[in-house]
Amino acid sequence: MSENSKFWQASFFLPPQTSETLAAEYLDCFEGFAHSSFLRMEDDGRFHLELMFKGAEPPVAADILAHFRNFGTTDLKVRDIDIAEVPEKNWLVHVYEDLPPFHIGRFFIYGHHYTGEIPQGVFPVQIHAAEAFGSGEHDTTQGCILSVEALAEQGIAFRNILDMGCGSGILALGAACLWPQAIVTAVDIEEDAVRVTENHAHINGFQYRLHCAAGAGYATPLAQKNAPYDLVLANILSNVLIDLAAELAAVLAPGGYAVLAGLLTRQMQDVLAAHEKHGLELVAEREQGGWSILTLKKPA
Repeated sequence: MSENSKFWQASFFLPPQTSETLAAEYLDCFEGFAHSSFLRMEDDGRFHLELMFKGAEPPVAADILAHFRNFGTTDLKVRDIDIAEVPEKNWLVHVYEDLPPFHIGRFFIYGHHYTGEIPQGVFPVQIHAAEAFGSGEHDTTQGCILSVEALAEQGIAFRNILDMGCGSGILALGAACLWPQAIVTAVDIEEDAVRVTENHAHINGFQYRLHCAAGAGYATPLAQKNAPYDLVLANILSNVLIDLAAELAAVLAPGGYAVLAGLLTRQMQDVLAAHEKHGLELVAEREQGGWSILTLKKPA
C-alpha cells in the first residue's frame, strides 16, 4: 500500500442521551469531510461515530472538532477523539461487516464480497464494499430510491436522466434498472466518486448507458451537453440544493421531474421555496428517518 493510501480511523462517542435522529444528523455533517463514516449504538446506549480517512498523514483532531462544532454545540474535547492507523485488510473487513446485503423497495443491494443467493423478483445492485460511501444505507438515500421507484410505479417513462452529486452512483444505477431505455448521466465534484460510479456501472452491466464526469455541478460540460433532462436526481446537502435551484430548473425539460434529497425535514420549506421560485411544483413528499425527499415537476 502506498503512503498516499493509508487508512486512518477517528472515533468518538456522541454526547449522552443523543437521539437516533440527531445521531443521524451528526453522521451526515461529516459527508464529504471524511472518506466514509459509520454510526453504531453500543450496549450502554451511547452512539459511537467512526470516521475513516485516506491519506499520507493522519487527520487532525482539532479539525474534526471544529467541523463538528460548525454543525452544532457539543461538549466534545480534542482528547475525546481517538485517531489510529488502520491496516488495509482490517479496513476492508470493517466495511464488509458494515455492508450486509439489504433491500430497498424492489432493489437488493449487496457488496461484491457477498456469495449468497440473489432473491427472485428484485433489481440486484452490486456495490464495491471497499468504496462503500453512499452504499444506500442512509435514510436519505433510501428515501430517494423509494421516491424514484414511486415514479416508475406510476408508469412515467424517462429517457434522459441526470444524477447530480452521484457519490457511489447508487441512484444512477437504480434509475438505469427502472428505465432500461434511459441514458443516465452521473456527475460529482469529486473525481474519486466518479471513478467509483464508473466501476459500479461496469460491474452492474450499465457501462454503455451510464456516462460519468467530474465537474462543478450543472456547469460540468457533460451535464450541459446531455441536457435537457426529463428526470434529475440530487441527493446533496440542503444549502447546495438551494444554491443550485436555478441551474436545476434550467437543465430540466418542460414536464420533467426532479427528486431532491439530503435535506432534514426542518429544511424542507426553504429548499422547496427556492425551487418554486424557479417554477417547479411539489408533487410528492416523503419522510424517512427525519429526512425529507421532495419530488418536483416543471410545468410542460
